[in-house]
Amino acid sequence: MRLSIRHSTKYRFAEPVVHALQRLRLTPKETQGQKILEWNMELENASIELEYDDQHFNTSTLVAVDSGATEVVMSFEGLVDSE
Repeated sequence: MRLSIRHSTKYRFAEPVVHALQRLRLTPKETQGQKILEWNMELENASIELEYDDQHFNTSTLVAVDSGATEVVMSFEGLVDSE
């Protein structure tokens, strides 16, 4: 089965951000029954600091919010084949 995935998160802050980090686990994992065909991540007013696999082999993405931001939008989409 082919799955089309789309996810979006929006944050609005009452005051401009001085410093903020967030760890995301929103990238699908390739397994014996699942293959990632496409995956795209778009960030507004934030940037990727680091990507790594955690102890369960999930992709973890550390995102830093831009200093002074009052809104952050994170959008994810892609195609996944599963059995």
